Parts: sequence; structure tokens; C-alpha cells
Amino acid sequence: MALHYLWESEDFSDSSPIPVLVEIDLGNDNHGDSDTPFANITEHSYFGEAEKEVLFMVGARFRVVEVRRGEKGIWYVRLATLASFNDLFTSQSQWYKLYNHMQTKFIHPLITLPDIGTILLQSGKFDQAQTHYERLLQYLENLVYVPEETDDEEEENEENEDRHELPSNTKHESCGLLRFFKDVRSNRDKPSEFEFEKAYKVVLCYYLLGRITQEKGLFDLSIIYYEAVLAQTSPTPISHNIFVSDRNYILCALCHLGLGATYELNEKLKHAFESYTQALHMFEQAHKGGSDKWPSSSNLTDVYKAHCLVGLGNLALIEQKYDQANKQYREALLLFDKHLPVGHPDQSRTRQKLANIMQIHECKSAMVLEDYEDCLENYLRSLPSDHVDIGRLYADMARACEQLPNEMEKALKFAKKAAKIFEKGLPKEHKDNITICMIVKQIQRKLCLQI
Repeated sequence: MALHYLWESEDFSDSSPIPVLVEIDLGNDNHGDSDTPFANITEHSYFGEAEKEVLFMVGARFRVVEVRRGEKGIWYVRLATLASFNDLFTSQSQWYKLYNHMQTKFIHPLITLPDIGTILLQSGKFDQAQTHYERLLQYLENLVYVPEETDDEEEENEENEDRHELPSNTKHESCGLLRFFKDVRSNRDKPSEFEFEKAYKVVLCYYLLGRITQEKGLFDLSIIYYEAVLAQTSPTPISHNIFVSDRNYILCALCHLGLGATYELNEKLKHAFESYTQALHMFEQAHKGGSDKWPSSSNLTDVYKAHCLVGLGNLALIEQKYDQANKQYREALLLFDKHLPVGHPDQSRTRQKLANIMQIHECKSAMVLEDYEDCLENYLRSLPSDHVDIGRLYADMARACEQLPNEMEKALKFAKKAAKIFEKGLPKEHKDNITICMIVKQIQRKLCLQI
């Protein structure tokens, strides 16, 4: 019956509908279970037994099993239902471990800012994330300690609060942070603690804005944010007794790591090396000083050591020191594999770097395409399909195909996918946008010569 409503075509324009046949595997679920997101309603169907009908509940979740393009232009998508709504996210599930890690340990367990901004940053929504933290900083500037008050004064202050609250599209997103401030306000005996924590949240916003502007290619602004954090945060040596010293130390180490990445992207390689080396030393000290007190954070400091090694590997790759880059990438990958859940984007990013070496130094383009495809599969499981990291992978795939015989059309296809992602997610003047435009034009010229 479904095929009756589809049409066959080999040639589709960007605006024409695409025929897709979706097949859902219901498995052996018991329809009587309250957890199942569907029910067989054939007996209530207008068509009776002539056509079986299944009703799915709103919010039902499915797992994508296969997507393929069949003959005559028809796409086939095979889905599988989950035995229960939470089946995908049980504590033993690979996906639960992956998403839980990305949600709760994006920065560091000692450094928490529970809001939507970190999710936007991870998702590659840099403009929205930047707007969020700029508004949050504005809110923090207007936030003052309120002493003990009577019921009438409390009602009046609540009205004043309403006038200074975050914009409607931001206040709900930052409810975790706002609850924190309300909790501090409720302790009327500790105004100094309130001011101290307020100042700390401000510098944490600076750090996150540094990361966001770094991703957007706004290097001068990124450096200003990172250096503002270092100027306002005392990097006291890691301690087993003072929590504040621990988190300040980690935050300073993260800023040095961020500065290293910013200098690298801005082609200031000497400064990048100094910052990466400083960050690596600080994370090694943090690991030694905090491993027995903060076991979960000890694992994460190893993860950040791996990020430093990746950064140093990038510098070696730029300087064409391929053996050194390969060694540092592999050391980083060992740490990522040891401490991160399977399928984490950091693992794929490092494997992509190792493939870059094979492509550039060993000229094994056909082999690296298989590695790139594995990375793409993992990226699509953990990141939005328009994430800039996926765009960078498409760009690498375009370069690999460009070096292979009879693969120029595929190279152009990957390059255009990358260009579309970069155009959407990055400023027009960003290096990635400029580079991919050059790659597209270069491939198009080669295709014209072939004709």
C-alpha cells in the first residue's frame, strides 16, 4: 500500500519532494505493557483487516537501524522501537554513558554552571551561546545582595526582581544558576559568600565566552576573555583541603588550554606551544594533587591532558613533524579511550587527526576515507548534523576524494556539504569559510578540465 503512494524518479532538484519509505520494526513487545509507545488498532480501522494500523504515542522514541537509497530514487529508512521510553538511556546503555558524560562533565565536575549555554556550545550554536552568556553577565551585574527583610519588603523586592530579570527566552534556561543565587540570598548571615560566588560565576562566564569566540574565529576577543579570567582568578596550587583552590586551579589550567587553541588557530605557534605546555603541566599537577579526593575529576584531568597533547600534536603537524604529531595523537587517544564513553566526539576528533597524517604524509587517501566514514558515523550519533566539526570532517573527505581518480564528483559533494555547514554556523570571514570556498572552486575547475 505504501509503495502505491510513492513515485519513481532518478532526477530530483533541491526543491522537489523525495520519496521515502519508512519501515518500523515493532519487535516482540507485549502490547499490553504500559511502557510500550504504540498499540495495534487494526480492529478499529476504517479498512478493517484489509490494512493493519498501529497508533504511536506522542513522544515515542525510535532507533535508526538503516538509511539507504534504493532503486529508482526511493529512500528506505528502517527504524526499531524501544521496549520502553527509557530503554535507550538505562545506566548500562552505551548511549546513556555517552550523553550523561557530555551533559554533566562538559567542563569539569569541580566547575559547574548548570544552564543551557553549555549545551548550545556543545551543539555548535555559537551565536546563541554567546548571546546567552552576554545576557547572563548583564544579569549578574545587576544582581545585589539583599539583607534580612520583612514580608512587605520581600514582596516589594520580588517586584523589583521582576523588572531586572533575564529576558524570557533566557531566564528559564538559567534556572539552575538563578536557584543558586536565591539559595545564597536566603542565607542572610553570609553576604561575603554571596559576593564571592557571584564574582566566580562572572569569571566562569568569561571563560565560556572565551571558548565561544575562539570557535567563531574572534581571536583577539577570545584572548581578552581568557586573560580576564587569569587576572581575576588566583591559581593557588591544588589542595586536598580547600575546594576553592582546586576549582580556581582547574579554571586557570582550562584558560591556558583555551589560549593555546586560540593562538594555534591564529597561527601564533610559539605562544600556542607555551600555553599548551603550561596547561599540560597544570593538569598533571591537578591529577597528582586531587586524584584521591576527587576521583571523578581525576579522570577528567587526564582527559584534559589528552586535549593538551592533541594541541601539541596539531603544532607538530603544522610544522610537518609527522612522527611527533602521530605519537602525541596516539597518547591522547589512549587517554580518551580509557576515560571517555565509546563514541565520544573527542575520540573521533583524534582519529580524524591521525587520518590527516595518513592522508598528507603517507598519501593513503583511499584508506583514510574509511576512517573518515567511521568518524562521521560517530559524530552523527553524538552531535547535531550541522555541527562545525562535521563540516570539518566533510572538508577532509573532500580533500581525500580530490586526490583519488574518478572521485571528483564525490569530492565536490563533500565540499559543498562542508560549505553549507560553515556558512550557517560560522562568521563569513572565518578561516574555514574562506578555505572551503577555495576548495569548492578548485574542484569545480578540475571537473571542467575533465569535461
